[in-house]
Amino acid sequence: MELKNHQSDCDVIFLSSLIIHSHQTLSTQANQTSVKLPSNISLGNINVNITLDSNDQKDDPSRYDKRVSALVFSGSSEFLESSITIGQNSIPIILDTSSHHFLIAKKKCTGCTQFPPFYKKSPVGEFVQCDSQLCHLNGNTCEKPNKFTSPTCVLTTNIETAAIRAYLISDMVSVDNFKNIPVIISAIYRQTGDLPNKLTKPIFGVGPSCQGCPVSQLNSILTTLKRPYIFGVSLDRNYFGGISLGSINPLFYTHQLNYTTMVKQRASYSIQPYSMISEWNGHSLNISYTDFNMFTIETTLPLSYLPTAAFNKFTKFLSDYCQAKNAATTTSTTSTGTSPSNPTSTTTNGSTGGLPANNPKVPASTSSSPLSPSASTTTNNNNVKPSPSICSSLNVLFSNCLPSSMLSPDQFPTIDLHFPENFTLSLKPSNYFYTISRDNIVYQCIGIQETKDTHATFGLNLMRELYIVFDNDRSVIGFVI
Repeated sequence: MELKNHQSDCDVIFLSSLIIHSHQTLSTQANQTSVKLPSNISLGNINVNITLDSNDQKDDPSRYDKRVSALVFSGSSEFLESSITIGQNSIPIILDTSSHHFLIAKKKCTGCTQFPPFYKKSPVGEFVQCDSQLCHLNGNTCEKPNKFTSPTCVLTTNIETAAIRAYLISDMVSVDNFKNIPVIISAIYRQTGDLPNKLTKPIFGVGPSCQGCPVSQLNSILTTLKRPYIFGVSLDRNYFGGISLGSINPLFYTHQLNYTTMVKQRASYSIQPYSMISEWNGHSLNISYTDFNMFTIETTLPLSYLPTAAFNKFTKFLSDYCQAKNAATTTSTTSTGTSPSNPTSTTTNGSTGGLPANNPKVPASTSSSPLSPSASTTTNNNNVKPSPSICSSLNVLFSNCLPSSMLSPDQFPTIDLHFPENFTLSLKPSNYFYTISRDNIVYQCIGIQETKDTHATFGLNLMRELYIVFDNDRSVIGFVI
């Protein structure tokens, strides 16, 4: 991924000092799910234009710290996975930018789909009482679990189509070098409804601070430590990296951090570029914000999505060159009976999130994690002529994964997101494509799909090779490579 700033020619370099497990085995899970996206809002006045130099830290030194606390990611291509400690127990977690709660299943939980280890209250853990101010917030009720215990505070919420009931418990956690920090844990004791894929592991909410939103547990930890509510996500090409907590880590860049306005709606982080632009062998793509409205950043979605109007323009752009130059001379060389379909992803409003429902599951014995699709260091592919095999495959590319022998992502164009703050975020094909392996054959799959919702999703695949700063105190999101 490439970031261009039109105000400076300074290079921005991605440094991966947090990536300490780069030789671990990549995740082999292939199930992918989508969540219902927030409803549409109109484009507001976006006039934030902040450019920070790593040597200019006079505005707030607490935001810049080379000794920043951090969590290391596991390398999963489905979620941002890490771990924290409760008492003496290390607990795997999924960091979720669209949640504020710390949801972890109790051992005795009816209908729960989370895998062990389960939540075990530490010696200092206490149930939140019904007369607590916390118990009067939206979604919280007072219940008597059984005839032997006193009434206690309970969280009632939905995750996708699953209904959750959880005891609220005040307990201590340790996050990197933040030791024994009080948080509110939502200990799930009942789950009903369909299985959301991200409920297989505890969810640690890092959602935005916004009016009417509960305080996220990361926000609570940083407030206790008198740190600003800032965190930065860094991923390399193979999904390894980490999250800096409570400050901006200047080791991740050398010159400029480009900010855009943070849009907070329905407990999610969103950004509003004004256009998607590309050029491919004389054919142009120009998608206005009216076709996608905004991009919601989702750390629990492996793929990215465009609303129907924008998606149709994107697919037409890719096919126009081939139709003009090769339609008369190429024939179909693909067989949809031998190529695996892209993994299914359905939104909660019943619409398909751009992926077909007839996907054969990738066997667990093969790797389904995105691999490095090409060793090429080319950053601008917009003048590379597509091969005849690409042209003959475009009609099935958005519903099927194709063998790597038939196409290379490097032959596809770079897509630029233009922001009102006068910078451009370039999405390379090596980022919006991903790779799976099945029956000893490597397949290329396109990771931008269609959603029936009214705005776009910036999924985990597009977050690679970036350092993304979520500055809640200033309500801005920064991009650095």
